[in-house]
Amino acid sequence: MLDHPRHRSERGRLRGQARLGGGVHHRDRGDLRRRRRRHRAREGGGAEPGHADRRPGRPRGVRGTHPRGRRGAQERHPDHKGRPVAAVGDAGGGVTVLPLPSSLSPSRLTEFRNCPLSFQFSAINRIRADYRTDNAVAGTLTHAALEGFYRRPGPERTEQALLEELALALKRCPDEEFGGDVARVEEFVATEWPAKTADMAMRVFDIEDPARTEVLELEVKIHADLQGVPIRGVIDRVVRLPNGTVWIDDWKTGRVPRINTEHSRMANMHVYAALYEAETGVRPEGVRLIFLSTDPPTVISAAYSDPPRRAVAKTIPAIWQSVETNCRRGSFMHRTGKLCEWCDYQQWCPAFGGDPASAPMNRDIAPSGKPG
Repeated sequence: MLDHPRHRSERGRLRGQARLGGGVHHRDRGDLRRRRRRHRAREGGGAEPGHADRRPGRPRGVRGTHPRGRRGAQERHPDHKGRPVAAVGDAGGGVTVLPLPSSLSPSRLTEFRNCPLSFQFSAINRIRADYRTDNAVAGTLTHAALEGFYRRPGPERTEQALLEELALALKRCPDEEFGGDVARVEEFVATEWPAKTADMAMRVFDIEDPARTEVLELEVKIHADLQGVPIRGVIDRVVRLPNGTVWIDDWKTGRVPRINTEHSRMANMHVYAALYEAETGVRPEGVRLIFLSTDPPTVISAAYSDPPRRAVAKTIPAIWQSVETNCRRGSFMHRTGKLCEWCDYQQWCPAFGGDPASAPMNRDIAPSGKPG
């Protein structure tokens, strides 16, 4: 494990927890009794004290009015958090069958859970944003510099060597990041981001001694079948710790997630661990998210034990089945949330007055869904 005061370990879920719909729900005997009371009350036509009444003849699953308000479930604001609010893809009354993706990735799995329609636009329509923001470029440069740095022999991993790798990454930037747009490169260099990029990269010296770190693999491209589902991904780094255990690392240059969202991030990392195990036969001891955006860096780690292995084995086939179903009927739902403001697909999303049926196939776009 990384020896650092900001190190945070993800604690194992309690025995009474179950993972449902991307969240963590606690199950205990008291909860089971409450469910039974609720069920008996509904079957008898009454309501459990303190709860909304399901009127006789009302379809199951449609709730009545809450004691504190008169707006039923169907009258709520369309931006009601966490609810799919529209089905799309059947313009003209006919069913359009969408092509099934050839494979999924950990990031696509997360995208489908967050917003199935966004998943459709990126994984099926393959609409790509052709504009790279400064912070995204800084993240890519940091990854590239660290890859070159850790490919060097241990004794050569010095601060000067890392600065050299950063300079090489920045030199390749015009072609790889900006498509040869020299003006865009000059604009990036004139900002504070090159200095921020150097600061983020240099923070690896705060979490470990790079000269003594045993790196097994870097930028590992993996494609394997997990429970019959084709999954692909790229692992930033695989290391062996002094105790002989193998860990999977992922460099992060964005914000550190809140405590209540760490679980979903680590679930993604467990998919990478499952991929690595399926490809190599080596079971990682754990996974780590290393956030270089904070000073000092923040490391979030989790053991790759039997519970997360079972969760991966259960979740991936369920998501794949949902994707297949949606593709067959040509219908993906959209969900609104905090990330909608920065979504690249706004012009085709019903939440912004768009028509998903008009979305193109295989097209590059500018930020926020504006045509390029």
